[in-house]
Amino acid sequence: MNVSQFEKRAEAFREEMIREYYQALAGLKEQLEIAPIHERYADLFAKDIVQTLLGQRQDKQGRYLAELARQMGYEGLDLEPLMEEFLYRNSGN
Repeated sequence: MNVSQFEKRAEAFREEMIREYYQALAGLKEQLEIAPIHERYADLFAKDIVQTLLGQRQDKQGRYLAELARQMGYEGLDLEPLMEEFLYRNSGN
């Protein structure tokens, strides 16, 4: 995956996440479901992709994208089930 492809997929991922949070927190759906979104975009957070991005882009934007992938891949995924459960329990359902 090159940087341009990553940027397009990262933007699509971000849009889906925003839409999911909005719908869940606005009461348009019963439960927040972010795990399926992460699964669809898992390629963005693979260690080899992150390392490739770091090698391809040494500018500020490239480093930002690689750091985003690293954080979401290695830190964000472990918290998905907990975040979904927390928001569901605190949504009044």
